[in-house]
Amino acid sequence: MMLASDTQLELAIAPDILAQTWQQSQAYATPRSQWTAFLNQLCLDTLFPWLQAESLPQARLHRQAWELVNGTAIECDRQRFIFIPDKSADTRQITVPQEWIDLPDWAGDYYFAIHLDPDASTLRLWGYTTHAQLKTQGEYDDFDRTYSLAAPSLISDLAVLWVVRQLNPHEVTQAAIAPIPQVPAAQAENLLTRLASADIHQPRLELPFSLWGGLLSSGAWCDRLIRSRQQGTPAPTPLITQLSQWFQNAVEEIIEGWQTLDQRVMPELATSLRQASAEGDRPTQRRVKTLHFGQQPLLLILAITPVDEKISIQIQLRPEENTACLPPNLHLSLQTMNDDVIQSVQTGDRYNSIQLSPFKCRPGTGFKVKVGEQNLEQAEGWIEECFQC
Repeated sequence: MMLASDTQLELAIAPDILAQTWQQSQAYATPRSQWTAFLNQLCLDTLFPWLQAESLPQARLHRQAWELVNGTAIECDRQRFIFIPDKSADTRQITVPQEWIDLPDWAGDYYFAIHLDPDASTLRLWGYTTHAQLKTQGEYDDFDRTYSLAAPSLISDLAVLWVVRQLNPHEVTQAAIAPIPQVPAAQAENLLTRLASADIHQPRLELPFSLWGGLLSSGAWCDRLIRSRQQGTPAPTPLITQLSQWFQNAVEEIIEGWQTLDQRVMPELATSLRQASAEGDRPTQRRVKTLHFGQQPLLLILAITPVDEKISIQIQLRPEENTACLPPNLHLSLQTMNDDVIQSVQTGDRYNSIQLSPFKCRPGTGFKVKVGEQNLEQAEGWIEECFQC
């Protein structure tokens, strides 16, 4: 729900998002990163859908590294929008971590100053600015490696941004950025080992920025550092869907999020998914589950058929809206329980479905199905479903 507050955008945070986000944030390594993740996820789940609905329908998540840095980047029409959330009610200035300004692969075009009040369940976007303004007019603080720009230099009315993008689509929004030198592999390994400990509460301040920026500029090294810092946190036990139970139960109600196609009132999906087996009258069970990839609901559909003491399986992915298309560069991957890739398919432009080649499993065999974008910087950007035949 959108609320009016002068020219500033104010949105209500849904109660279920508050509870779910706080629970998810506990997987992060330190109290600082837990709080960072909590605020950023609240911001993403509340502001991002509004932006998609109102002005940026093609927007997608570009980057987040909440274990290490505050802020979230989304991308649309080759421009990046950086969310900088803060719980403080002090709106005298926007303060942006240096990574979002001085790393070429991280830098944005527009930066949104966002005040979050979880207690009041509100989000307020109180101003925005450009990379060029932050870089050339902002004050750099060497102590905490941030750029700050005073509130009078920010524009409070978000409508101005949409007008500028329409009337002046080639506006220069970024200042020049010095290249970040590459870190030699051997040195990077040593640095990753050193920074892995969760006892280091702010790893971003432990190294000279040239070294730190070199680590973060490599998606693989950044991802490894995040995982290594979180490995001391017990991972939740994955929910494993027992496919054999689908033959033993009529599934009159939703089980673990899976529904029959009839329950979803989607007969067109039942006919569009080819028979997993052509073996006479052997019963084929079809189930569908809604996955939330970014802000777009997707349907994961499985058809399973018993064949010669095995289970024949076919898997399809499509958007929930019949007329919608899947996001480009979206991967549907079949993997072992040890994350070895067995097969994978990828969308191009305007794909309305993708599916894996049919395969067979013996009873007791486990496998994973993952959905994600190959170029996502963080492993948690993938959606994972685990199964056992």
